[in-house]
Amino acid sequence: GEKYAKKELKKVIILLVATIIILISSIIVISNDQNYKIIYVGYIDNAKSAVLIDNYDSFSTYLEKYSRKIYDEYGNIISTTTDELKKEYDENYFKNNNLAIQYVPTNSGSIKIKWVRTKIKDDTLEIKYDLDVPKIGTMDMNGFIIIVETDKSIKKVR
Repeated sequence: GEKYAKKELKKVIILLVATIIILISSIIVISNDQNYKIIYVGYIDNAKSAVLIDNYDSFSTYLEKYSRKIYDEYGNIISTTTDELKKEYDENYFKNNNLAIQYVPTNSGSIKIKWVRTKIKDDTLEIKYDLDVPKIGTMDMNGFIIIVETDKSIKKVR
């Protein structure tokens, strides 16, 4: 009776401690990730897969080239999918920071990005991601850009 209860209590405590350790290590891994955003831009032919942007002019040129445009009935551009980014990442931002941008092409609009993880080694930022691919999807080309905020110590992205 009592010996068995103590043995079971030890098992429960060991399981609880193991669970807490796993949860804490997960939180640490998550907190090491950089700030990132995922923006739908549609399919972009010949887009570079990963670029490091270190100034506003380069960022503005990138957005001009790779953002999806929204037109009115007369063919005038009324907005783009990246308009808000120009306000958020202005010239002031680039004084102390860079942006790492990863383009993710997909062969269906039904495919979404499941998760993004970043890892820094020396002066290189590595962006990893996984896609959520449904069993049945649409037959349209699509794409996303993952934008990761970095400081000026990052010189390369892959």
